[in-house]
Amino acid sequence: MGRVGQVRRVEWSVAFITVFAVCGAYGASVTVPSTYDAETDTWIGDVDFLTNTIANASKNLNVYLSKGVYDLSPITNAPMYSASGGGYGAALIYANNGIRFIGATGDPKDVIIKATDSEYRLIALNANNSVLRNVTVTGGNAAAGHINTYNYRRGGGVLLSGDGSIVSNCIFTANKAATSGGAVAGPNTLKGTVYDSVFYGNNETSGYGLVASLTTLRNCIFTNNVCTMTADGDWSCSIAEDCRVYDSYFAYNQGSRTGGVSGGLAVNCRFLFNTQGNPNGNNWGNPGGGGAYKATLTNCCFYGNTAYRIGGAIRGGRVVNCTVISNRTRHASDAYAGGLYESSWVEGCTVSSNISVNGGGMSNCGIVTNTVIAFNKANYGGGARSSALTGCTVEHNVAATYEGGNYGGAGGGICYGSATNCVFRDNFCSTSYRTTVLKDCDIADTAVNARIIDSCSIHGVQNDELVRAVGNVAYPNGNVTSNMYMFGGVYEMRNCLVTNCTWKGLKGNHANTAVFTSDGAVTTRVENCTFADNSYYLLSRYFNVTNKTLAFVNSVLTGNKQTTRGDFVTMESAYVVLSNCVYGKLGEYTAKAEGFENFGCTSITARAAYKFTGKDPDPYSLRRSSPLRGWGLLLDWMEDGTDLAGNPRLRDGTVDIGCYQCWLDPIGTTFSIR
Repeated sequence: MGRVGQVRRVEWSVAFITVFAVCGAYGASVTVPSTYDAETDTWIGDVDFLTNTIANASKNLNVYLSKGVYDLSPITNAPMYSASGGGYGAALIYANNGIRFIGATGDPKDVIIKATDSEYRLIALNANNSVLRNVTVTGGNAAAGHINTYNYRRGGGVLLSGDGSIVSNCIFTANKAATSGGAVAGPNTLKGTVYDSVFYGNNETSGYGLVASLTTLRNCIFTNNVCTMTADGDWSCSIAEDCRVYDSYFAYNQGSRTGGVSGGLAVNCRFLFNTQGNPNGNNWGNPGGGGAYKATLTNCCFYGNTAYRIGGAIRGGRVVNCTVISNRTRHASDAYAGGLYESSWVEGCTVSSNISVNGGGMSNCGIVTNTVIAFNKANYGGGARSSALTGCTVEHNVAATYEGGNYGGAGGGICYGSATNCVFRDNFCSTSYRTTVLKDCDIADTAVNARIIDSCSIHGVQNDELVRAVGNVAYPNGNVTSNMYMFGGVYEMRNCLVTNCTWKGLKGNHANTAVFTSDGAVTTRVENCTFADNSYYLLSRYFNVTNKTLAFVNSVLTGNKQTTRGDFVTMESAYVVLSNCVYGKLGEYTAKAEGFENFGCTSITARAAYKFTGKDPDPYSLRRSSPLRGWGLLLDWMEDGTDLAGNPRLRDGTVDIGCYQCWLDPIGTTFSIR
């Protein structure tokens, strides 16, 4: 012991070696000593002892690292396998005989393997079943100055090149690599696994991913890591690249490609407040996806992630049973999908409260099934844009015009794309859009703007409530106009029921409001539809019409009113045609309008004469005694077509008026009386 007042140094003078004789266990164990430095209050690992141990190690050796810092700088004193070269062995610590490196205390903060200003990979686990456990790895750098072959410049902290190699309960910080895997990488085969480890404060500025090359990750945490674009414009940096990730957590990371996972798959993971972007400014060359890029995602949660232009949470890939909430894009005028962009398959997800310029919830997605899309906001497509929805619930979404009232505000629930067997509720938009296809949908309290509407029930639309879209729910401070059109530029509407809807201006004066509207770009056909108990200013309003036609065929208009205008009211309505329809009253202007034609129609003023059943679930279906049965014109689509209830559209070669086909008996049933 030293004298009082002198620096005290206590050393572990010998290594403790134990030989095991247990079947299946590793053959021997070595404990690497450390020294306490009282001046710095630091335990210092014996690097020389570690070097000799590795150089003379027998196969399958357990190397226990005592508490301390194992500083591999300068590298001339490090246990280096190869100072330079093109192989995986180019590492300061090279485990070639199945060595297990284990922090003796069990706490990775107690055992630190580091290098300072290094251009060297720290550790290579090359042999089968090699292990690194309970250790902090910092300062690794698989750089060009050390490894002369480009494809081998990955895994700056640890390279998992041996079959069954494992990293567990470790911490990785301040590591990087020239090509990929700043902290950890495999050799592009599924050989290594990382368990229960933490990655924080790594700044990967030159490679493809912080963890990369088909590494398996389980129960890991990634936080405050940066994987950014290089000076030469390489934008493919990610936090996890082409990995299999399970039960892990990504938060506050930034990547040029994505702040989370790119390629591979993620299961039961959380992605919170990650960012896709780089400090040099992004453009369309940057791929997008704040949390994930072209990955297979299952049972994951995305919250608060951002991307510069496309896919605030996710771009591409397959997304199943995921929750995507409160994500957004950052570009102010040319951005797509606050939630998901270009995902090929989306199933069983919740997409809510996301925001973008185009497609608040999602945009350009392939097939979207059994998904809830709610409370999203955009200028075009509040809920979804250019996506194919099936069996989805779309509700409380908003599309509002840009600040100042110019452009935008199209498709509160969906803009472009299609929706089949979906439910739309309480969506809002300020103007019409006409390129969506809706089929077999139930639509209530929502603005409907579509090109083709087939076999849909539309009810309870109150467009006077659109004022709610101003300011507090619009993006960014969007406005709504007084031009409220329900069906904008529809090409075809078939087998639809429209009931209990109201169209009027925001100030209650009905100015510039109509059910159907067009700028003359399309010909609209409304076939076998029922309009009942609605209130509107104009049923049709066409602008700049040349030779286009708004044609109603086999349709019923009953109980519709606005003051004294009647069931069918038009203005500027050249080339409006009624064929084989039934109505109560034509508006005075309509009957006298130039270009209005009326063929084979009947006016029945008494409501009872229509003879609807008045019974749920289809109160507007026809009774057996209705005069509308069998009175319709035969159209080409009817031979294999169905009505709103899914029944065959033809009965004994005849078709009924309106959206329902009345069948006397269950289809396919024959009665025999003797």
